[in-house]
Amino acid sequence: MENKDKKNIIKGAGENNLKGVALDVTEQLLINEYVEKLNSAFPNGISDIEYRIVLKLLYDDFCDRNLTEILSKFSCKPYCMVFNDIQGIRLQEFDDNELKRISLILKNYNVLE
Repeated sequence: MENKDKKNIIKGAGENNLKGVALDVTEQLLINEYVEKLNSAFPNGISDIEYRIVLKLLYDDFCDRNLTEILSKFSCKPYCMVFNDIQGIRLQEFDDNELKRISLILKNYNVLE
């Protein structure tokens, strides 16, 4: 099985976890916009540490559900895994240089203001 197929399986699993969660059209458009921005900011994918820093930097800008949806679609991780990652992100500490580097990338792609 190709890596692309694995991503689709993982992404599909994350989306299936949303059954029963109603997102209005405006929310879904916003979520898709941010997924596209993140894909532009990280065209070659994202490392685990970068993923966690993105979670931390975006945490205050989104409700948990929307942030989970955005990062689940972007990272192709299951929704429930991203949600669990978000729950512990506030207490995690990161290198200041890495935080600044990722913050600058996110600002350059209008993910952060």
